[in-house]
Amino acid sequence: MPPPFLKGPGMSADAMHEVLSFELRGRYMVCTFRADWSARVNPGQFMLVFLPGDNERMLGRPFCVSDASNGTVTFVAAVVGVGTRILASTVKAGDSLRVLG
Repeated sequence: MPPPFLKGPGMSADAMHEVLSFELRGRYMVCTFRADWSARVNPGQFMLVFLPGDNERMLGRPFCVSDASNGTVTFVAAVVGVGTRILASTVKAGDSLRVLG
C-alpha cells in the first residue's frame, strides 16, 4: 500500500513499467514507457526513475514528463551525471524501469 502522500490525481505509486523505446540523440536520452496512468499526468510534472538493478540502495532520479498520451509516458533528459550515464548505457526497449510518480 503506498503511503498517503502518494495518493492523488496523476500518481502511479511505485511500479515497474515496460520501456517501449529508448534513444540517444546527441547528449540527450529519450525514453518512452507504457503507463496506464498516462491520462492523469501532464507534461511538466515530475516522476522518479530508478536505476536498473540497484533499486534498493540508490535514490530515484527526477525527470520531467515531456509527453503523456495513449497509455505511454515520455521523458527527455541530458546525459550529464553518473545516474543518467548509467541509464543511457543500460536501458533498452523491452526492459522494465521502476517509476514513482
